[in-house]
Amino acid sequence: TTLPVLGIDLVSLPGSKHLLLMDAQPMVQPNTVYEDHWKKWHTSYVANNGKFPWGGDFPEPVQQYVSKYALWTRLQDTTEDASSIIQSDVWDAFVHHLDLYMELLAKCSNNNDDELEAIIG
Repeated sequence: TTLPVLGIDLVSLPGSKHLLLMDAQPMVQPNTVYEDHWKKWHTSYVANNGKFPWGGDFPEPVQQYVSKYALWTRLQDTTEDASSIIQSDVWDAFVHHLDLYMELLAKCSNNNDDELEAIIG
């Protein structure tokens, strides 16, 4: 299948530093069938949220496994307590990301990839 893999990694380090990657990781390149499924989510929960600064560029060999709509951030040196951001903003983003992924899985359960492309558009 070309269905992306739900990937969520939260690494907490000493000193209240946290690394977060939340993504529907592509299984094929380009992943045009599924990638835009997360565009609205990314706009609402990542791009317009100043609490999630870009975590930095990935090494070239890793880039193929991360979609353009990933939430990738380093929560450190924030004016707000990082734990509060995780319990509120990260949690909200996670719940909605999981909902979208489960919706996609439901659509896939009775369709092959060609049919799903027509459903998603």
